[in-house]
Amino acid sequence: MQKRRLLLAATGVALSGLIAGLVVIITAGDGKLAGPADADYWSKRIITCQDTSLLTTDAVLKHSYDCLKSTIRDAVYNESFDQWVAAAEPIMAEDIKLEYVCHIPGHDLGAELSDYFGGDFRRAIMALGWDICGGGIVHGIFDVWGKSQHSSESWLEIGQACIDQNKLRYSTCGDAIGHSAYESLGQDLSKSIGLCDSMPESWIQNSCANGAFMQKYYPQSSALKYTRASVIPPWKELVMFCDDLPYEDFGTNDGCYGGAGWVIGNNIFFNLASLTTTSNEYDSTPAMDAEVIKQVKEGFQACEVNVATGKNKGNPIVCVDLMLNRMPLFWYMDTDKFIKFCSEVTLGREKGSLERCLAGGLEHITPSSMAKVVERFPSVGDTIRARNPYLAGLVGNGS
Repeated sequence: MQKRRLLLAATGVALSGLIAGLVVIITAGDGKLAGPADADYWSKRIITCQDTSLLTTDAVLKHSYDCLKSTIRDAVYNESFDQWVAAAEPIMAEDIKLEYVCHIPGHDLGAELSDYFGGDFRRAIMALGWDICGGGIVHGIFDVWGKSQHSSESWLEIGQACIDQNKLRYSTCGDAIGHSAYESLGQDLSKSIGLCDSMPESWIQNSCANGAFMQKYYPQSSALKYTRASVIPPWKELVMFCDDLPYEDFGTNDGCYGGAGWVIGNNIFFNLASLTTTSNEYDSTPAMDAEVIKQVKEGFQACEVNVATGKNKGNPIVCVDLMLNRMPLFWYMDTDKFIKFCSEVTLGREKGSLERCLAGGLEHITPSSMAKVVERFPSVGDTIRARNPYLAGLVGNGS
């Protein structure tokens, strides 16, 4: 933990409590709040951030960024962030664009919210680790963590905090450990994945390694998103990078190949965005549908590049699965079309491919839509639960 944070730790809790009290008083002064707000209040605030007439994520981000940032900050300071989440979930379940862009202001609040929690990273993770805005809010805490170097023991402690938080409710704090490792270890992907290998459970090793790839190629804070993303190498090189790393655990092994697949999927997403000829990047045309299927099949080839030689130490399925988790957003806008896409790209592949593709829709389609998918394909629920032991509460049993 940072030395400055250690010096502040003794007073951090008292200061954060004082700040929270002041914010409530200040906010109450305009007649809106007299204490912790409820979900109805936050729902009204979040709705003011929306403009459903906007057609691109860039436009939505520009319109909603300050508003979302303000509501998140206010909810944390008001000690009612759980109510903010309760309000945001149904709104963002129906507005995939708002959910998508919400990740960035969450990242950007990292320094402010870390200060609010007095540098107590564990307490911040436990409070802010929710499955909302793609995990961007808790990721912001890890952005701050990653700006310093830490002992092996401290990394294990932060990993355990993420595990403990996921026992309460699912979040993507495992990805965020990989983000922060990449920054803390000199933006060295090999070293950061090596640190992921030291995490105490297989699922968090996997998630951490995914997160290291994400940070190198698609960092999400405003400071880095448009200024420092690395050039994407040929897809096969992403996969072959994982062959020579000295893993100790299969969780890390799968996480590395999965991270390569995640980057391939995002690259397909942005390739398609650049080809969009309409003002709405969520409109798919027959030509675009054909192009995404073509690129996905090229992604299959990349994920399986060295299976024939036996050099690939990991199961290429994990690369394929993460690639299929990051398709262009129009893929997920209609449940029947989502099923159709998955059916077409997995036709002729190994048993279970369709169900794994559908499981990738968990963070993109609405809970009610996913429930319908699981009802129609019960093994999709099994796949989701198998990927992370703490996902069980998010899906039914398909019966």
